[in-house]
Amino acid sequence: MPQRFRMLYIFYAIVMKFLVIIYLPLGFTLLFCTISAEDANISNLLTSLQVTFDVYGGSVKFIILSFLLLKLRKTNVLTHRLDKRCRAADEIVELHRMVRFGQKVVLLFLLNFISYAVTTFLGAVIKGHPPYAMYYPFLEWRRSNVEFFFVSLFDFFLIHLACIQQTINDAYPVVYINILRTHIKTLLLRIDKLGTSSLEQNLVELKLCIKDHQLLIELYNIIAPMTSITIFVQFTVTAICIGTGLINLVVFSNEFSSRVGCCFFIIAVAMEIFPTCYYAQCLIDDSNQISDVIFHSNWVEQSKEYRQLLIFFMQRTQRPMFLTAGKLFPVTLNSFLSIAKFSFSLYTLMENMNLKERLGME
Repeated sequence: MPQRFRMLYIFYAIVMKFLVIIYLPLGFTLLFCTISAEDANISNLLTSLQVTFDVYGGSVKFIILSFLLLKLRKTNVLTHRLDKRCRAADEIVELHRMVRFGQKVVLLFLLNFISYAVTTFLGAVIKGHPPYAMYYPFLEWRRSNVEFFFVSLFDFFLIHLACIQQTINDAYPVVYINILRTHIKTLLLRIDKLGTSSLEQNLVELKLCIKDHQLLIELYNIIAPMTSITIFVQFTVTAICIGTGLINLVVFSNEFSSRVGCCFFIIAVAMEIFPTCYYAQCLIDDSNQISDVIFHSNWVEQSKEYRQLLIFFMQRTQRPMFLTAGKLFPVTLNSFLSIAKFSFSLYTLMENMNLKERLGME
């Protein structure tokens, strides 16, 4: 919170959180309760429905993160201590690379979500229909062009806020995973240099490496339970949204602009979990390398105390660092493929139910 204009900031935060967490899901829900028979187009309804699932999931993740934020900030102490240990040029290069990567991740997620919002907005406005036609008191977009303009603008503004919210929700696990990965890499660089000095200095460096690994374990023990909850929510939402989007794309979307919007939506939702799954898999691979690098270090000519500590260190590092979704299953690339298979299974199930015939569509 800023030191100046604190009350103004608090008012701004309350308004933004109300719009994103409360009104946005409520607006989509009221849409289905107040929609007229004239607007009850299946494709438009599914477009709003698929976003409704994602919006509710984003609000749930946002609320969870609000409670976990103080705990998440405790990692700053551990990362600061780990950063101070990076003194060699190659280790500092890894830190700078991590910072640039974090910036790119945030921009990539934001671009991914904004591209969907923009294409959906343009496609809907070209057809003469608001993007989602959410419920707004005292506004009816069919009455006049002015009201149509304001409804479309409010739709885009709220979805834009949701895109920023989803960027925060989905980028933070990737960023923290790569903080862990970067400090694992710097630790590997220090371990690889062990045994190149005097016996006493080598023993001191080994003890420091063991302490660094303990700090990494502490950091991992904070990050893993926190990301587990939000990742599980996102996995569930992604499976439902991709299934709904496929049904809309293949069965009900008859216009090119609608299909383009559906494609961007499916890509956007898939991108919410793919980077997390990919880098969680990389984290497992990186943590598995520690014991191998320890074994291949120059330990043969070291003292007995050094070799005993090295054996202890090697045993401690044989437990891989992995993330879980709701503590039910590990987050890996196989998890991403399982979510994709489940989404296609959901689409196949709905297709076999002949929804198109049941709803009397040609």
